[in-house]
Amino acid sequence: MLGQHRECCALRGNGWGKPHSTVNYVFNYPPYKLFQYHLLIMDEMKKRGYNVDPMWYEPTYRGKAVAAIWFG
Repeated sequence: MLGQHRECCALRGNGWGKPHSTVNYVFNYPPYKLFQYHLLIMDEMKKRGYNVDPMWYEPTYRGKAVAAIWFG
């Protein structure tokens, strides 16, 4: 669960659009779909007692070091 969360955070951050053989399929979809998937992961993490930074619930948030994007 934590690994999936970290991978989503990385992809939503500077990893978006950077080719990688195991996650290339993600780039066939709009970034908002990744956000929706990430929501499912974070909700399950909260059910299991993990603490999730609430900033990740903002669809345009890309991490502390990356500017927000619009999913228009």
